[in-house]
Amino acid sequence: MTVPAGFTTMVYDRDANGNLLPPKPAKLPVGIDFLGKPFSEPTLFKIASAYEAATHHRVPPPDFGPIGGRRSSPGEPRALPKARKLTKDELRIIEED
Repeated sequence: MTVPAGFTTMVYDRDANGNLLPPKPAKLPVGIDFLGKPFSEPTLFKIASAYEAATHHRVPPPDFGPIGGRRSSPGEPRALPKARKLTKDELRIIEED
């Protein structure tokens, strides 16, 4: 499971001859991986959630909005998003498969 772990500040590259080029400023996401044995997903979710809550490294993309949403009670499932109609091209591709 990969969880956000911050952002880089510099990016390094090499030219066609393999020489190291000067660093360029950049803001690219970095993640941390949590691994576990088969069927240890519940523990991984707890660890990853605790890490994310403690570090606040996750930055939602603009216009993404909050994760989840308000529910009337804990554990109540959210409503599914409304289905959209497929375009003629999408239907054609599905039929070709």
